[in-house]
Amino acid sequence: MLIVFLWMVGHNSSNRDAQTRFQHSGRTISKTFRHVLYDLLPLYDDFVKPPRNKIPTPLTRTGHNWNKLCQFHNVHSAIDGTHVPAFLPPAEKGPYRNWKGIITQNVLAGCTLDLLFFYVVSGWAGLAHDARVLKYPLEQDPTFPQPSSTNIYLADAG
Repeated sequence: MLIVFLWMVGHNSSNRDAQTRFQHSGRTISKTFRHVLYDLLPLYDDFVKPPRNKIPTPLTRTGHNWNKLCQFHNVHSAIDGTHVPAFLPPAEKGPYRNWKGIITQNVLAGCTLDLLFFYVVSGWAGLAHDARVLKYPLEQDPTFPQPSSTNIYLADAG
């Protein structure tokens, strides 16, 4: 049951893909996935921690490169995108081929300066530019903390 769940989550696969791969009915795959998911939910409180709204102690120290980062007083978090390999049927590969010719999905993640994730957007086609992926949470997702004069994100030029 765990292998079916991990395969579906790890490969972003549909119920139909899992039916073909593991030779079980759609009902069995759904029941298996749901069973493992509900067994993992109690672990949420142990492994997912809400971000702390304080400056981490290493950033208050002097020396190294911390002084440059501490000049940005309103920076509380950082965002960046990365490309993660994707495994798709041949008919769906077109938009997921990035500019290097590799089949990927573009993933945007945000984390606080003490390295706690607060937001992740995944599943975008590899062809999608980082700015387009960021535009979605800024305009469409009310849970995404909006940048302001007191809440600035540190990001790369992309």
